[in-house]
Formats: sequence, structure tokens, C-alpha cells
Amino acid sequence: MSTSASAADDWVIIDDEGFATFNVPVDEVEDAVGADISQVVAEGNFGPSANWAEFGLSIDGDMATGVLGPLEPGLYYYQITADDHLTVKDPTNPTSVASEPEWSTLFVEGESAALLADAPEAEQGTLTELTYQSSVAGEERTALAWTPPDYDADRAEAYPVLYLQHGGAQSYRDWVEVGRAAQIFDNLYAAGKIQPMAVVMGNGNVSNFADELFRNIARTAERELNISDDPAQRALAGLSMGGGQTFDVLASDPGEFAYVGTFGAGRFNGLDTLPVDAINAGTDLFRLYVGNPTDIAYNDVLLRPGSDAGFVVCHRARVSSAG
Repeated sequence: MSTSASAADDWVIIDDEGFATFNVPVDEVEDAVGADISQVVAEGNFGPSANWAEFGLSIDGDMATGVLGPLEPGLYYYQITADDHLTVKDPTNPTSVASEPEWSTLFVEGESAALLADAPEAEQGTLTELTYQSSVAGEERTALAWTPPDYDADRAEAYPVLYLQHGGAQSYRDWVEVGRAAQIFDNLYAAGKIQPMAVVMGNGNVSNFADELFRNIARTAERELNISDDPAQRALAGLSMGGGQTFDVLASDPGEFAYVGTFGAGRFNGLDTLPVDAINAGTDLFRLYVGNPTDIAYNDVLLRPGSDAGFVVCHRARVSSAG
């Protein structure tokens, strides 16, 4: 069960040293869930390797309190949970996550998270929603586009474009709401580390992603934005499920995107029938990333010396299957 509450004082405060102090009014949680409660915890991605973890709060009178940290610089998402199953969205935190309505986010500043910090207002790009009728899903859908602060809709030369896909059970907004993609692109652009370009984040929750991408997402983006349809000026990348979808497009439509990347995606299908020559001919760069051994894709992708387990050997779009 998930619900919302209403309150005036902040339930969570982050100090300059990265400590998170929780002060959660028990009566407001009880009002929100409609029941008396005996336990309150904060749950979020503050466990080892940013995994989901519980932090128990101590109930003293009408307050459930606790101090967590110091937290490493970065973005955290969390929810308040009572009696193990009654979840409450922190009403004092204005942030939201569309795919997980009970979550709020916290940003802990620090040098190692400088790319995630808000850029000065003058250096911030623009986020635009692109609405279209999906012929694959049979419904109206929305994508999100980032354009740089000096974006010119009338520029003679169309902008290069990155299509960036989310993971399973997530939404097209997760790159922005959980990944702080807008801040990352703002800061990279301000530092001169990326060229003038656009980023389109589409809804990948669909039965046939390739059809959705080419027939709906890309067509809408090309109609609404001044972006290129030249494969040499297009990139496709994705996280987890989105990475698998990206790889599927690389296999089914080689040459449509000169730059391809997958993040934390494994268990790829059809490796024995990959169109290797077409991929190598039409792809300038193919990058495949996984995290540490806690990443479910780690063992699927890692090719260890002396082992026949693994996925691919790749370097600058030179791809060979490894079975």
C-alpha cells in the first residue's frame, strides 16, 4: 500500500557533511495509512553499492527519528515505510519519480558528484515533452527531450541526437528524475565536453521497441526538433532493459545508429546469428558497460581469461560473437 501525507516541517534534512536527519511525525504517517503503526523505517538506495536498504527509525513519542550517514555525494531515492508494508511519500519533499510515486529524491553535494549538481541558470538546457500517438501501443505517449541552452530551432545544420532508453518497470522520465540526466548534460555542455546536440528519452514499455523507435519516437522527435536523421549523426543507448532493446536494434537494423551503447544489460539473444559484417560496416562506436559483481548483467557480459562464458569482444565497432 502506498499513499501520501501532508506536513509542514521537512522530514529529512541533509547537512553540509552529508548526514541525513529524519524527523517523521508518527501521527501524520498514521493519518496517511489509516491505521495505528508500531514501526517506521526509511528505505532507499543508501545500501552498499547503492543498493536498496532499510534504515530503522526510533519512535519517541510522536516522532520517528534517526541520523543516517555520512552519505557519499550523489542522488538518493527513498520512501517511508510503516509496519513493513505501508509506504508513504514524503510530503515535505517536492521531488517526484513518475515510475515510483512513493519515492522522493535527495541530492548530496560533493566534488565526486559535481556533474549531478545544478548548473547556473544561464547554462541550463531545456526539457521538452514530445507527445505522439503510438501505433505500436495504441495510445498517446510522451517522450522527453533535452536541448542545450543555445539550441536554435532554425539552425541550418540539424543537431546530432542521442536516443536514450530507460530500464524495465521505469518511465521515460527516470533519466531525469532519478539519473539527473539534465544536470549531467548541462554540465558537460558548459565544460565543452559534448558538442551541441539533443537527447531524446522515449517510452520503451512496448511490445516491439524497434517499431516504436523508428515509427513513433524518432519520427516525432525529427518533426518537433531540429535534429538529424542521418545515421552518422545519431546515437542509441540504454540502461538494463533499454540496453537490451538497444542491442536488439543494433542486430535488427545495423547502420541506423553510428554510435551505440548498453549500460548494465545482459542476456542478449541471437548471438550466433548476429550480422557482424553489417554491424561493423555501419557502426563507428559500440560500447558495452556493466557495473560491479552486484549487477545482474555482470556475469553475462564479462569474458574472463580461460573461460568460454561471456558475450562479446568489441572494440571501436569491431564485434565478434563469443559463445
